[in-house]
Amino acid sequence: MTFDHNHTCERGFSEIRKKTDTLNRDIYMWQCLTCGHPNSNILPYNDPDIVKEAPIEPWDETLQQKWFDAFAASAVKQNKDENKIWWDNYNTYLASPEWRAKSLAVRARDPVCQGCRQNFSEQAHHVTYRNVGQEFLFELIALCSKCHDRLHDLKKAQNARYTRK
Repeated sequence: MTFDHNHTCERGFSEIRKKTDTLNRDIYMWQCLTCGHPNSNILPYNDPDIVKEAPIEPWDETLQQKWFDAFAASAVKQNKDENKIWWDNYNTYLASPEWRAKSLAVRARDPVCQGCRQNFSEQAHHVTYRNVGQEFLFELIALCSKCHDRLHDLKKAQNARYTRK
């Protein structure tokens, strides 16, 4: 099942279903019978047009879980797509004359590596990626290749701890 972010379920496949809320009360909502998507807010429990419908089927949790799984998978894919676009743009920027000028300015400002203070600086590194493309020079530090690689290795290890597989 693929998730459609604009899903409205106006196909006639929805039905009022009975569900139990966290306070153990019966509530009524429309549920799409195709994908499990909840199609409404909670309907008034004392509405005679709802309660007279007999029998009202129970909420299909399995179908709703399918909808949620499709929604989550879609969100992950969208995030990956946006991440790829961001990195493509970032790498294009790193190859630009604008980045080269900023990198040279940072390395001229700090000819010695700001990581080890022993080697000559070879690269400019973003302290933050918040303003990429419009960064201030104080958002960049000059590093030798060894410190730059070490910094990225530390960041990768830190991100791996917080990334679920």
